[in-house]
Formats: sequence, C-alpha cells, structure tokens
Amino acid sequence: MNIFISLSILSLTSVASKQWALDTATTATVLVGVGSTDADSLKGIVAAASNGVGAFVEHFDGSSWEKKALQAGLLLDSAATKSGKLRVVTSTAKVFFSNDSGDSYSTVENLIGTSQSANIFGVEKESIALVGGWVTKKSANIKSSAGSVNGVAFSTDGGVTFSLSAVPAGSTRYGAFPTEDTWYVSSGMWGDDPKAAIKDSHAHSSRISIASDGSILLKDFEKRIPKVKAAGEPTGWFGSVSKTTDGGKTWSVVLSTDLENDYVYFNGISCFNTLQCVVVGEGDDSTGAPLTVAYTTFDGGVTWEKTLTTTDVGLIGAKFISESEVWLLGSASSRVQIFGQFWKSTNGGKSFELVQSLSNCFSIDLDMNFDGSTGLAACSSSSGSSCSAAVYK
Repeated sequence: MNIFISLSILSLTSVASKQWALDTATTATVLVGVGSTDADSLKGIVAAASNGVGAFVEHFDGSSWEKKALQAGLLLDSAATKSGKLRVVTSTAKVFFSNDSGDSYSTVENLIGTSQSANIFGVEKESIALVGGWVTKKSANIKSSAGSVNGVAFSTDGGVTFSLSAVPAGSTRYGAFPTEDTWYVSSGMWGDDPKAAIKDSHAHSSRISIASDGSILLKDFEKRIPKVKAAGEPTGWFGSVSKTTDGGKTWSVVLSTDLENDYVYFNGISCFNTLQCVVVGEGDDSTGAPLTVAYTTFDGGVTWEKTLTTTDVGLIGAKFISESEVWLLGSASSRVQIFGQFWKSTNGGKSFELVQSLSNCFSIDLDMNFDGSTGLAACSSSSGSSCSAAVYK
C-alpha cells in the first residue's frame, strides 16, 4: 500500500510549483533540528554533526549552506528570529546562541538541559522559548530559582536573561507560542519496550534514538506486543497538551489521552492564534500496530477534533502558515524503504491531504518560514547511516 501511495502522490504533485526535495549539501551523520525564517540574510538554520568533524550549525541563505562548528556533543534543534540576528541551538546539555547573525556563538551560562523544541515568539518574533528539562543555577542571567524544571526556558531580551516555567504535566516535548502570554506545550511518554531500549542514547521518540556516537537508530516498525495489564491499569503511555494564558505563571491541561486504553503520546504542536491549534501524536493501536493522530482545536483547547488518523509509523511535526494552511510531517515504511509524509490542510486543520511522499526520509523535524514560502524538514536515510535536510521551494 505504501508503494501505491507514493506513486499516486508523485503523479499528483508533479504539476505543483513547489516540492520537498533532499538537499545533499546538508548530508551529515546526524541532523535532527531545523529552523526557518525569512530574514534577508537567512532562510534556514540546521543543527547537525558528522563523525570525525563534530557538531556544527548550518546557515542557509536560500541558495547555499555555510557550516559553523560548535563545541557540543549532540545538537537537537535550532531557531532564528524573524530578523535573523538572534539564533539559538539546543543540545543534550548546552544552549548556544548568537546575537550577531551567526558570526559567533556562545553558551547560555547556568542553563543546562535537553530540548528538541526551539521556538520564536512575540509581536516582533524576536523572543526565544525552549521546551524541555532544565537544571539552573541562580545567577544574574537566570531570573528563576535554582533547581530542576521540566517546562519552558524563555528569553524576551535577546538571550541576555532566561526565565523558567514548570509545566505540571511533565515529560514536555514541543511547544507553540501564539502570543507573548498564551502558550501551548505538548507532553508525552511511551511505555517500556525491552527490545527498543538502547543504552547511551537520546530517545527522540518511540521510533527513533540517537546514539552517543551520533548515529541514528531507527526502531523496528513491525507490530509490537502490547503490555499485558489488568483492567483499570494504565498502559504506560500518555499524551497531553497544557496551556497558559499568563506567560507561564499557571498552566492547565486542555487535552489528554486515555491513560487506561491509549498507546499514544504527543509530538509537535502549532497554533495560528490563541484559539486555533493542531497537535500530532504517534504510538500503537490496541493490537500493537503503528498509529498516528492529529487533533485540532478552534476554541482555544475547550474542544478538540480528531482530524487525522493513519497507520503510518510516525507523525512528528506541525506548522501553521495561515488561518487556512497547515502542514504536518510524518513517516511511512515499506519493507525496504522509508518515506517522509507531507500532509497539508487548506481549511485550517479540519482535514488533511497527503500531498507528497519523499523517499529515503524518516522525518525528524519540520519548520516553515514566517510567510510559508520556504520550509525545512530533517530527514534520516532509510538505513539511519546519514541525515539530510529536505527543502520546500
């Protein structure tokens, strides 16, 4: 069925003016985080690393890529403000930022943590929000109390100082920041799967891990054996969406999976405004077969509609471009090939259509620039031996 879909989509998209295509100039051992903007000097930013070279960030000016080395282990995500002047890169420990358009990078002192969700927000799109787990020290550049926080580290002054907001649901994964005060954060956790446990690796999702040497480890996509549990016992999986309307001072859960029956957790989330958002999730159905879902709200999280359900192996990214246009990024597999699945809505997230299947792309991250004219997706090869960025143009 996957082969039939890919051929059908190729015929449908061959007449489209724009396509997603892998850019081999970005090929690296690992490339898991992308950010897109529309500044004159910057169209995109990529967090990557290669064996024998180390970690580096790549800047894309719309036609060519420039590499900048960073002293880090594993880089996870990247973002740039609308002006392109401020750029931020996250890792499994340090946070790097540049306030000179990427000419130089320095670390954020006294802020250590893991984040695979770097975001830009605010009226001028010049503030930073990083979702993940953090350990801080009380200092001049950290406004919050010292300690451990699972939630959002954010800066509204160009990275000079950071504040921390703890999200009570925990296990935070991705965030959407439609205004300076209204934010949404997805959370998720997947149950124990002994054959999927990989020592000394970063579990990017239940489908993919990144080893300490930087190699991509794709999980077995065959049907998994569900946990044997008693009636009323939790599955060990959960997904939730939390919302704040006061800039992180207080949070409330506005969407949650069924802890006793669902084997799903949430990934990327995106909002057009404070009322209209979409969140994507992945996991297994009750038999252990792959399952992906998307939920859309049009009333600020009071109600949610399930707007996509597939049997693909992954659904990781979401991005609103306008009130009507929304993109989702997922993955499908055949016996010998993996496809990046690019879903698009033209009705504000009420429904989605698969508009392109890109071969040799296990999807890891998605971002579009502020006007939707250019996009970036992080892709792993089917073997997991290399990664590249896919560019939409």
